[in-house]
Amino acid sequence: MSYLDTVKALIEDWKRKDLDAVANYVTDDLVYFYAAGQAPINGKKAFRAFLETIKEHQQQPAWRIKRSAESVNTLFVEGVDDYVNPAGHHIQTPYVGIYEFRDGKISAWRDYFDFELLKKMETGEAPNEHYQALAKA
Repeated sequence: MSYLDTVKALIEDWKRKDLDAVANYVTDDLVYFYAAGQAPINGKKAFRAFLETIKEHQQQPAWRIKRSAESVNTLFVEGVDDYVNPAGHHIQTPYVGIYEFRDGKISAWRDYFDFELLKKMETGEAPNEHYQALAKA
């Protein structure tokens, strides 16, 4: 299975909210940066606990990958995190994700997106036209 296939399978398990399956794609010593500038989530157990905290928040997930590139042990993706929050706001966040693999599992994961704009969209503020264009590109 390619690295891209692994992440696509992880996404499908997330859409089904199968947290145990999602956690099985990562190593026990995973280092996960949910957002640049925030402290990392360290380890599979902490990662699984984090997923539990966002599970009900991200309703109708339609997370997708638009472009990708692989190297020896790394996958780079450009995509859109797409869901509806409990207040009914449709959130579409363009992002870049970097996944490092060891023995077929994700050992490091870094996501880069505009976290401040995400927080505004969570309250119902519409993103500007340029941001919307990125989400559709």
